Amino acid sequence: MKKLTFSIVAVFFSFLVSGQSLQVEIEGNATFDNSLFTISEAGNDFPASIKSKAAIYISIVNYNYLDKKNNKNNKWNIEINKADLIWDDNLKLEAKRKGKGHNSGKMGHSNIQGGSNFQVITNNGIEFFKGKGEIENIPIKLKLSGFSVTMGAKDFETNIVFTVYDKW
Repeated sequence: MKKLTFSIVAVFFSFLVSGQSLQVEIEGNATFDNSLFTISEAGNDFPASIKSKAAIYISIVNYNYLDKKNNKNNKWNIEINKADLIWDDNLKLEAKRKGKGHNSGKMGHSNIQGGSNFQVITNNGIEFFKGKGEIENIPIKLKLSGFSVTMGAKDFETNIVFTVYDKW
């Protein structure tokens, strides 16, 4: 009986990235705990892709009091890319926004657009989604595909970078 173990480590650092007075805050750690596959017989398949068990939460906050008071609906967009540490070119990592989060300190729906479908994350930045004002706890899910028994049992690691830009 062959056993394929596939272990993936996705490292996420809580960090701040500043774009003028707007900042991105990231909470959470996405792991692929369901990445252990047992292949008991030739010809048996394992899933084509796996999704992260927990979500990463992104918040767009403005710590500049004057700017926050004068420009409550500041427009921004989030760009996403990855920085590989140990990676195989056959692996495909994708991200999707799973919700709209909530407005910071006020009632009503958050104004956010895009990112509701899985997008491939590459080493070059792409626009992920955009919005207006401060929004907290926007849930992000990850999906991994492209793995194969020919890769062998290895650990792969990459960093995901979120960058905020003000204006559309």
